[in-house]
Parts: sequence; C-alpha cells; structure tokens
Amino acid sequence: MNEKLKSIIKSVILEVQEERSKLGVISSRTGLRTLRVFDFDDTLAKTNSRVCVSEYDKETDAPIGDEYAITPAEYATFKVNVASKHPEIEYKYDYREFAEVRDPKIIDFTFAILRNVVRKLREESAFPAVILTARGHDANKNIANFLRSFDIDIPVITLSGSAPELKSNWIKEAMLTKDIPQIEFFDDSPLNVEAVANLNSDEVLKARFGTNLRVRSRLIKAH
Repeated sequence: MNEKLKSIIKSVILEVQEERSKLGVISSRTGLRTLRVFDFDDTLAKTNSRVCVSEYDKETDAPIGDEYAITPAEYATFKVNVASKHPEIEYKYDYREFAEVRDPKIIDFTFAILRNVVRKLREESAFPAVILTARGHDANKNIANFLRSFDIDIPVITLSGSAPELKSNWIKEAMLTKDIPQIEFFDDSPLNVEAVANLNSDEVLKARFGTNLRVRSRLIKAH
C-alpha cells in the first residue's frame, strides 16, 4: 500500500471515529446491529457532474491533447482500466464539478430502499444508513442538502479517491469501532462491490464477530 493511500485511509478512520456513536441500528429480524451503506452516483442518483482529466507525458511534462470529461461510472474504473495501462502518461483529475449535484435524477430501486429504511427507523437513536462516495469533501454539503429535500437526513461520508480499498477500509473500521457485525452495501462499481464482499473473509472481522459476521455487497445496475 503506497503512502498516499495510507494517508487517505488514516483520514477516513478519523471520520469513522467522529461518527462512532451514531452508526448502525438493531435489526428486528436478527437482533444484531446493522448498517446500510449507499454509494451516491449511479446508485442513488444519476447526475451530469463529471471528472475532468488531463494527460501529460511523464518524461517531458508536456500536455497530451485536450482536457476531457468522464462520468462518475467511468471514473470508478478509470485508474484500473485506463491509467494503469499507460504508465508513460501522468493523469491529473479535476473534481470541480463533483462539488455540485447537477441535474439529479433518482434511481428508483435503490432510492426506494433508502427511503424505506430511513422512514421505518426514524425514531432510532442511531443512523440506520450512510452515504459513502468518492466525490471528495467539497461535495458533502450539496449531497446532504439534496437528500434532505426528500426528508432523508443521514451522514454523508466523502472520500478523496476512487480506490476500492477506501470504501472497504471505511466499512471495516466502522464495523470494529461501533460493533456492527452486519453490513448491506449498495454500489454500481464491480470493483467496490468485490472489495466490500471480501470483508466476509477478513480475519480481523471474523475473529471479532464470528458467525454473526455478514456483509451483503450488492451491485446496482442503473439504467
């Protein structure tokens, strides 16, 4: 794990600690503390927010072509599917549009799940769900305001990076810090879904929760 990723994960752990007294509710079915974790883009809503990408020659630092924009779905896999295949190119990312929720259109399937969870558990003393997004910290307020317009007031956790390990590590630390053995995770990225599903075999979590450990990681295919 490189130093930049370690630094990001450290800041993520601090966010978990700030929310540790609020996360997860007791499931009426299992009697165990449960937390639902939702991605935002292409999971709860489609927007016109884009990531702007510039390419530079690593040897000369000369720009290559013009800046171009990619969708949140493309960004989720860009570093693996594109950047990793061109080691001679340095990619720079501009997230200025990610601070905004542009022209949002809700995705009925997952948005209905979120609204139902929040409605049923509104009287609980802890949050039943959180938003976990790679949009970056500048987007936090706008996403929270968008959700409040639907009477949904839950924590929005914004990560400055798209590496799947960021989401899986945030969830793992939340589970350990707040004693949450059950997670239901919703995301449109297969890489994120796989990384979170792998928590079912995490030795630290298995030692902590034993047979109560249950991480359900669901791939959302927005149309």
